[in-house]
Amino acid sequence: MIFSILFTALFTVTSPAVEFECDTQQILMGNWAINRFFTMADGCLVQVTPIQKPNLTYREYVFDQMGRFTIFNSTPGDYETATSMRTYFFFSKDPKEKSVTPKVKQRNENFAEVTLISGETITFRGDNSFIESIEGNGFQFKEEKWIHLNKGGGFEVLSNDELFIDAGWKIGGRSYRDRSATSTVLWKGTSCPIPNENLFVYVDSTTGEELYQPALRWNLEQMQSWFLETCTGSFHLPWKK
Repeated sequence: MIFSILFTALFTVTSPAVEFECDTQQILMGNWAINRFFTMADGCLVQVTPIQKPNLTYREYVFDQMGRFTIFNSTPGDYETATSMRTYFFFSKDPKEKSVTPKVKQRNENFAEVTLISGETITFRGDNSFIESIEGNGFQFKEEKWIHLNKGGGFEVLSNDELFIDAGWKIGGRSYRDRSATSTVLWKGTSCPIPNENLFVYVDSTTGEELYQPALRWNLEQMQSWFLETCTGSFHLPWKK
């Protein structure tokens, strides 16, 4: 497999028995290496990364079974100061959501597709160093076709008919790992900020240990309930009902 700085620095890859399907796959297409595999940190995920990374300047995309969609930018230098991540969260509408994993399919020699757990299809073209297209209910995005560390990471979801979370952008790490930071929940053309400490679980309730990868507190139904109440002026934490 071809891995990037992101996975060399952050993740240990393993292949234990799991309750969901996550067959290892690799597609080499043009300058793209598309890998599907299991990690202890993120479960089943798909990594789309360039094969050639001149001067360590590149953009890659990671999609996992927790709904994370991460845009990773790398420039020459140390990981802590020369990389950035923009993270979104999308939700599965399947009641057995923990069993839903991102899927990969090669359409032909020039195109491959990644299907998110929320159902959107992201197309990559072999000779395009960025996303070719994203198809979903009302899904629109914009992407800057150059690699930089400017705020936002060069990628933004403009609209989507389904509820999703913009967990922000950060140099040298993931913004939602900061409890004091704020994420934004978006749905039906409206956005609502929410403190990360109210949105994510940071400590294992059984062991009391800090989680390496914070997890969302709520499923889609709970998020929609919270959104409808909060965005009409009544802040209510659904797990305290």
